[in-house]
Amino acid sequence: MVAVSTDKTNSFRTASKFNCYKWLEEHLSKNDEKVSRSKLIEFKEQALQTLHGKVELGVLSNKEEGYTKQTIDSKAILPPKLLIEDHKNAVSKGNFLSTRLTVTATNFTSSFSEAGCLGINTILDDNDPSF
Repeated sequence: MVAVSTDKTNSFRTASKFNCYKWLEEHLSKNDEKVSRSKLIEFKEQALQTLHGKVELGVLSNKEEGYTKQTIDSKAILPPKLLIEDHKNAVSKGNFLSTRLTVTATNFTSSFSEAGCLGINTILDDNDPSF
């Protein structure tokens, strides 16, 4: 048995390791998208250019640029997190109807929240989503 976080009540539920692996596989098989190495390099270069542009505009200091560049250069991949949607009834004990796979941004943006916010704004500005 393992403890799995819930998405609504900020609590934990227990489930078997087998079920957790099964749920992860289901999410990954539905939502996986392979990204080529060249595309990752392109993303990194774009992030570094955007970062430098923010320094030139005076939005970020040289220290903030250095720290953020270090994070980008690390190429860290954030770990996914399985959440149980506990507001829906379980089929049986430890067997839940619905789960979600999320990637939290807390590790990435915790120490430079302003830069993270600017990055999100840049992504939204570049992609012009309709609300």
